[in-house]
Amino acid sequence: MMLLIGSWMGPWTGGTLTYEDRLIVGLAFVGSCVIGIILSLGPNRLHPLRKNARRNDSRGNVDRAWIGHHPDCGTFGDHLIGINGHRYCAGCLGLALGSVISLAFIVLYLLVPPVDVPMGRWLVVIGMCVVTICMVEVAWHPLVPSLHVLFNLTLPIGFLVVIVGVTSSSTDVMLSLIAILICFLWLDTRIQISDWKHSKTCGTCDRSCRAY
Repeated sequence: MMLLIGSWMGPWTGGTLTYEDRLIVGLAFVGSCVIGIILSLGPNRLHPLRKNARRNDSRGNVDRAWIGHHPDCGTFGDHLIGINGHRYCAGCLGLALGSVISLAFIVLYLLVPPVDVPMGRWLVVIGMCVVTICMVEVAWHPLVPSLHVLFNLTLPIGFLVVIVGVTSSSTDVMLSLIAILICFLWLDTRIQISDWKHSKTCGTCDRSCRAY
């Protein structure tokens, strides 16, 4: 809501950020994407207890191997996608690919003139709609891993669209930096929804290991 108010309440002829301010925002977004790629490719960095390849079940027996942050069992099979004989977390792979694409587009954005103010304001709306759709997909989670990759791929791109929209519709660099912070909060919301979904999935299993 803050981003919508900040981008839509200003004057239509108010101009956009200077190139120097756009560069600051762009570099902050680049740094955010790099962090996102690192965490997506190594999700266990967020879970120190899962750095080991296997985990003990509730009876003390070594019972589970882990693929990323998912236990290697049939219950979580639709959360994984196989590529060239290797299996990856579909959500994390999508986020990593989306971050790479966003990196390329933010560099392009810095090399061309910004869009006009009306278009920037609509980009904020479009980006927020994309983020909302991605959140719904994470909660729903279709049984086709390739679709999960695709939807998660669009999440960083949705962040990018919001950032471009805010920088194009406001002359306040702080609002653009706040937009990046809000994107981090959205990402954390996506993680929380995913954890809730994992707990729900694990709860339907009759095995005793209880990964979540």
